[in-house]
Amino acid sequence: MRLFFSLALLFPITLNAFGNAPNCLSTGVVDITFTILTDNYPGETTWNVTDGSGATIMSGGPYGSAQTLYTESICVGPGNFTLSVNDSFGDGMQYEGVIGDYTLIDGAGNILASIVSGGNFGTQALHSFTIEPSAYSGGCTDNTACNYDSTATVDDGSCEFTSCAGCIDSSSCNYNPDATEDDGSCDYSCCPGPGCCTDGMYWDWDLEGCFNINPIDTNLDGCTDLSDLMDILVNYGNCAFLSCGDNIEYEGYSYSTVQIGDQCWFSENCRYLPEVSPSSEGSDTDPYYYVYDYQGTDVTAAQATANYETYGVLYNWPAVYMTEICPSGWRIPTDLEWQTMEMALGMSASEASSTGWRGADQGSQMKDNVQWNGSNLSGFSCLPGGYRYSGGGFQFNGDYGFWWSASESGSYSWKRVLASSVGNVLRDSDALNLGFSARCVRD
Repeated sequence: MRLFFSLALLFPITLNAFGNAPNCLSTGVVDITFTILTDNYPGETTWNVTDGSGATIMSGGPYGSAQTLYTESICVGPGNFTLSVNDSFGDGMQYEGVIGDYTLIDGAGNILASIVSGGNFGTQALHSFTIEPSAYSGGCTDNTACNYDSTATVDDGSCEFTSCAGCIDSSSCNYNPDATEDDGSCDYSCCPGPGCCTDGMYWDWDLEGCFNINPIDTNLDGCTDLSDLMDILVNYGNCAFLSCGDNIEYEGYSYSTVQIGDQCWFSENCRYLPEVSPSSEGSDTDPYYYVYDYQGTDVTAAQATANYETYGVLYNWPAVYMTEICPSGWRIPTDLEWQTMEMALGMSASEASSTGWRGADQGSQMKDNVQWNGSNLSGFSCLPGGYRYSGGGFQFNGDYGFWWSASESGSYSWKRVLASSVGNVLRDSDALNLGFSARCVRD
């Protein structure tokens, strides 16, 4: 007669792993894992797996601990196999409501065998299963790797990221159409190629020749000026924007520019001011323009203030979205373009897409180091121009700078904020009638 104790109450379920899952991919075979939860009579239970020839390839039991989880794994090649689970008493793995359990799975998670419902399989339970040659395959499963294998189902650690690196600039001499990652090796000295071209010209690979960046710059000095007057009098004095870092003239003002990563930005706030309003006036739908602390409507008077000269113009969102605030070929940056710039300064992608104060010193890199307390390592030269608030009035000049994006967020729009007290960058959305600064980014 069997003596029964409620071992489930005396012993908590524990895990005894007496076999570690091997790295079967290196040998081109499959790992299978047998997991068993003993019942209250673990000494009655044994099991084994045999191959097609009847040879035992893995086995276990009898066990010494009730209600305990055991696992064992092994590598096997393709073939036919049999799992045999045995109970010496003849009542399977159950007694008076306490039921054991077992499962056999392959490396891809497919169930090859499991206990019968209720656990009473008598003296022996037999399970036949087959491992196919293509049950699963190893390879590189990272789609950013050079050797990504779309047919691989399990990563075998072979991913590498260097063989696909090269020059990805199609205008260079050594452009590699197969490269997916730029390795900084781009060369522009070859001729035929960019090396043939003088200042003010660019190489067109399709037409195999050098062409003027500015067709009306007849002497290729980067400007249409007195020396070009005899040819194109009407364009006298209109300087071409050649490359980022050059100034660009717009609405009678010469804006400085800066390269940050792959983007070209204004390195000062927009000054476009077709009209000006006092802070008491505003709208969510119509363009409004403000100059900090100026409460009149005279554009000339507003432009004569020190705040206009230093910080430029504060715009409600319709003004940056609907009007010609940027020159041709430039635009107000989207929220994603702000994120791209922040990541170029070292912010992670997850931080850049989050809200609130993000990053480490990216704000300090963006803040001016002469008229504010930043390092300005980016050359972005942000200044604390304050903002116009919706109730009418100006605030935070000297302490905070606010900049619009072109991206809406519901009934609001995304913005960026820098502060004297911190070195990171705030990203959140705000009401469209507020007055913030603006920057332009090149198309």
